[in-house]
Amino acid sequence: MLRQRTCTLVFLLEHERRILRRIVDDAQLSLNTRRRAHALLLADRVKHPTTTDGEVADETGVCPGTIANLRKRYANSGLMTAIKPLPKETDRIEIEMLDQANPSSYFTHYAARRQGKGI
Repeated sequence: MLRQRTCTLVFLLEHERRILRRIVDDAQLSLNTRRRAHALLLADRVKHPTTTDGEVADETGVCPGTIANLRKRYANSGLMTAIKPLPKETDRIEIEMLDQANPSSYFTHYAARRQGKGI
């Protein structure tokens, strides 16, 4: 009996697309983080309605199973869980996310970190 796979659909919000594009272009982030961000951009059904896991895998150099897992993680837990940044990259990406969601919040986040309070 054949095992039937279902594809989790990804519908990114505009600010998530901007965040992912910035991650892809940031040479200081790890290659794996940038590849997962690029794959998630290509898996977006709004901008790429007919893209399959195999096509995304060919474009990014990531295997199709990883693309399927990436889609599931995004649907279940959101952007940060999906791209799984390294611990040292997390703060940088969180600041980018705050900046894209609300530009003035970047300064609030930065000031709180400088004072050692965190958010």
